Amino acid sequence: MAKHHNETTAYHPQEFPGADLRYRLLLKEEMSLRTEQGCDVAAMRERIEGVKGELDHARCLRFFEELAELPAKYDESNEPSDYARIAAARPAGPRTIPLNISHATLRSKLRGAWNGRVVGCLLGKPVEGWDQKDIETLGRLTTGYPLRDYLGAVYPPPTDQINPRFKRLLKVRFSTPGYPAVRDFLSGGMPVDDDTNYPVLNTLLLERRGARFTTEQVGDIWHHLLPFGSVGTAERIAYRNLANNMAPPACARFMNPGRELIGAQIRADAYGFIAPGMPEKAAAMGFKDACLSHVQNGIYGEMWVAAMLAAAFAVKDVFEVIEIGLSEIPADSRLTKAIRKIVGVWKKSRDWEKALTAVDRFYGKHLLHEGHTINNAAVVAIGLLEGREDFERGLTRSVMCGYDADCNGATVGAILGMRGSPGMVPRIAPDLLGAGVGEAMKRWLVPRIKETSVEAFSRRDFMKTIGLGAAASVLSDGMVSMPVMAAGNAGRGAVGKPNILLITTDEQRFDTYGAIRSDWPQLPNLSRLRNEGTTLTNAYSNCPICMPCRYSWLTGLYGSQTERGPVNGYDWPDYHKTMPQALQKAGYHTAVIGKVHAFTAGTLDAYHLEDLEKQIHVWGYDTVFEASGREMWCHGRKDGTYGIKGCRYTDYLRNRGLYDKALKDSAERSKIEEANNGIEPYRPGILGIDDTLDGFIVREMCNFVKSYDKDKPFFLHASFFAPHYPLDVPPEYFNMFRPEDMPPPAGVEDPVLIRRWQENRAMYMALATIVDEQIGKLLKALEEKGILDETIIIMTTDHGDMLGDRNKSHKFHPEEGSCRTPIIVRYPRLIPKSVTLSGLAESVDVPHTILAVAGLSAGDREQALPASPGLSFWDYCRNGGATFRDSAFAEVRGEAKMLRRGDWKYVRVPGKGGHLFNLSVDPYELTNLIDSPDCASTLREMQEALMDRIVSVRVPPLQGKFRGDEIMKRLNAAR
Repeated sequence: MAKHHNETTAYHPQEFPGADLRYRLLLKEEMSLRTEQGCDVAAMRERIEGVKGELDHARCLRFFEELAELPAKYDESNEPSDYARIAAARPAGPRTIPLNISHATLRSKLRGAWNGRVVGCLLGKPVEGWDQKDIETLGRLTTGYPLRDYLGAVYPPPTDQINPRFKRLLKVRFSTPGYPAVRDFLSGGMPVDDDTNYPVLNTLLLERRGARFTTEQVGDIWHHLLPFGSVGTAERIAYRNLANNMAPPACARFMNPGRELIGAQIRADAYGFIAPGMPEKAAAMGFKDACLSHVQNGIYGEMWVAAMLAAAFAVKDVFEVIEIGLSEIPADSRLTKAIRKIVGVWKKSRDWEKALTAVDRFYGKHLLHEGHTINNAAVVAIGLLEGREDFERGLTRSVMCGYDADCNGATVGAILGMRGSPGMVPRIAPDLLGAGVGEAMKRWLVPRIKETSVEAFSRRDFMKTIGLGAAASVLSDGMVSMPVMAAGNAGRGAVGKPNILLITTDEQRFDTYGAIRSDWPQLPNLSRLRNEGTTLTNAYSNCPICMPCRYSWLTGLYGSQTERGPVNGYDWPDYHKTMPQALQKAGYHTAVIGKVHAFTAGTLDAYHLEDLEKQIHVWGYDTVFEASGREMWCHGRKDGTYGIKGCRYTDYLRNRGLYDKALKDSAERSKIEEANNGIEPYRPGILGIDDTLDGFIVREMCNFVKSYDKDKPFFLHASFFAPHYPLDVPPEYFNMFRPEDMPPPAGVEDPVLIRRWQENRAMYMALATIVDEQIGKLLKALEEKGILDETIIIMTTDHGDMLGDRNKSHKFHPEEGSCRTPIIVRYPRLIPKSVTLSGLAESVDVPHTILAVAGLSAGDREQALPASPGLSFWDYCRNGGATFRDSAFAEVRGEAKMLRRGDWKYVRVPGKGGHLFNLSVDPYELTNLIDSPDCASTLREMQEALMDRIVSVRVPPLQGKFRGDEIMKRLNAAR
């Protein structure tokens, strides 16, 4: 327990008769702290001790301010308290650790960690703050020494064997019969203690706020659930400062001499528990918690322990666990140096007593507060090293060292229990495990926690947050494979990984997403996904054309990285590694249903599309249902003929007697559109909603979800066709939107053209509504299967549609209407709801994110998608931040190159000049600033940045002997 009942404690007003003494003790503690930090406080000490009369608050505050201004050897310049500078000062570390364990193993490790914390806390509680020699004396008088059991009480203290000081210690601890933390009274169970309070409290915080909690929210839950009388040292001061409306981090500093004590270090467990294999993520959460009440080494202590717990899921070697923890805190901090020194002493001597002697010599009570982070962390290191092969030995030695024995025993017990050392349940544990955590904790959190036994906590998967924690390990950027659901439930990520659903539409304008502009109608299911997830509003297609963008989703490559370039009209090459291939190796069943669009019209003339599904399997798909043939026949050919040999959808239309009618209608629309600069005829189509391509393929998508029963998670690419032209809206939807209600096209002044484009926009929105309804059917299928909230959903589109802006139609353009493609990510376990992020992203980032949530590390993704410039935006969606990429890049037909950076957008078209726009004031790109003298420096920066992006693109290695134009040769040979 972090409270210390000694003559210097300034945190329990009931012990002091008046304010004067309280202020003097606070200042005494502050001078001790500043001395530890390398300040010369001699002059200040003389002034403070020379104060006559009552020392009031105002004068005390002035002394605190003067002490804060003293130059220190260890200050924020070399021991920072802000996360960015802490991260910059860290040594190299793994940050993430590959891990693949079963759900049962996860539960076992968490149970071991929780049991270890409770057992260790209780073992050390009676002797909190005692010296090693005093603990040895008590042990020899009661249950024996070295400790192998809980300490017993001594009634009455034998006067002939112990000194007066020790008599006083016994009187303080054991004068009241029934004290529950000793063997004689163990039947009372585990008493309330801050070493168990904080893991419970922080897990409640994670249940309510998720891993993106803020430091302010830590303070809120303290005030709502943590009684003021149950906190001590730095926490009590911070609690008081919060109550006085002082926000963090100021509340950690103001008149708080305990800000480098051990209090934060004991609060780390929940953050390590929910981040298996993710020491960096655990430490980052520990930082947010610690900086409410601590600074510098006080913060580092919690980060160190959180990182060690996260590492202990995967790493058994104690030396490595300690080093991984140290890799998350500044390399030159006093804490790091102290731990390394004591580890070095232990390695040389293999003797815990010699290591403790070093702690006493270099970091003992004559130099540091007995509850300081540094000396207690050193004791934790000793306990871990002693327990590398024996849980009980590590636990007892950590307590026998003295200092903050219950805190250190609890931390050592949690880490050793997590890693599953031999003898994990020691002889000292069984009575406690049956007794529960105690009635005191029930009273403390009633009615929130109904059961508080260790067994009850384990049944709750450590407060149900383990559902969140397991998911965190699966889904974190470049993380490990960990279970989210119980094994054996088909369609629920049965081997411990989440199902992944990639929903894509075709040619969907960015402003139809509803998160960017309010003048377009809202689509209900997109709104639902947006409200239940996070939206990246500034994502861009790296090539706003169907085939190259979809190949980017498959391979993570720009079009210019392939020999075909960023254009339509060529069959996909098959010699690059793909995202679905990597998912197959990671244990996924992969499926694509809908529009793949891997083959050209010329190829489809000779083959039924179902025959070409053999090639789609080669790209890494186990289940294939390709139905993109419609756009190959719906426009006809220049020679006046129409049709392909066939696809699943054309077969369906032929069987329904609708194929010839649909073909004729599409041909007429194509001619009118071509004659009117992309403006289509304003008339309904001839197909009903159930006979549209999206109505056809959504039935197959839902059947896949409903019937899925394999013993592995699935990845499903659900690829819809709408709202891609032609705008042949089913009759029942044709009057859904009035043209006059649609936003007029930007940069068009002719009223006739404006009206025609508004007519097209009304039809376009009807198609967007139709595909939105089909997405709703797919979501419903997931709900009925019971896996909606256990499936990660990523939704985007391949490109947009100008729809008349600047009198341009369709795709192929570098303008926002064509190449801006927002992304929605939904996963309630980890992704915040109703969040809009403005950071830049690209379509090549989609496959990297999918692989990241499947558990592939950054290095594994590099091998899976070699030469890909993509990044994973998963962690950005989980944790937010100012930005994701510093720029977004796009290329169109091998000519135009676009770069967006901040609010600026630069387009270079060889031989046709360039364009520079400030999107913050010109969102429709109507004012070209390329020749503006005021923008000359910005233009140069954008040109240089674009060139950097172009030259940085690597040529990917070939992965096979077949090239794209030999696909048909191979298929012919197979026939």
